[in-house]
Amino acid sequence: MGLTRLPTPEPILEELCARKPLPPLCPAQVYNRDLTAKIDALPFHANVKAGLHLMNDDWKRAHDLVEPLDPDQTANYWHAIVHRREGDFWNSKWWFRKIQHPLLKTVYGNDSNRGAQAFVDQVERGDSVSRLEEKQLNEMRLLMDYAFKEYAQ
Repeated sequence: MGLTRLPTPEPILEELCARKPLPPLCPAQVYNRDLTAKIDALPFHANVKAGLHLMNDDWKRAHDLVEPLDPDQTANYWHAIVHRREGDFWNSKWWFRKIQHPLLKTVYGNDSNRGAQAFVDQVERGDSVSRLEEKQLNEMRLLMDYAFKEYAQ
């Protein structure tokens, strides 16, 4: 009798990271609706699923997963990104002020909370959209990797 292979998020994550054009800063619709059920079926923590949904531009589904997890700092980081991507910039900055996550310094530098809030302001103004989309994708990849290592191993 062979071992049963458990589903993994890697194929979904690879597809979402390779998409062109890059994920929009404030998506108007879900990128690939066919992925929704696949993500929901994964046997992983809500932080992993929320990250995949958010990378699939499904900020509403991601929000439903992370909202009840407060004070979990990874969930709160996803929560801040959810509100930034939905265009609720004030709420996003509120969540970034609340977060004490180890990746913030990696993404935003030494003054990470202010850097995160400044990034939200840049998104709201629409400054250099392609540069912001690259930074956003990098941020979500890093947080997805962190969530997977922390919650799915």
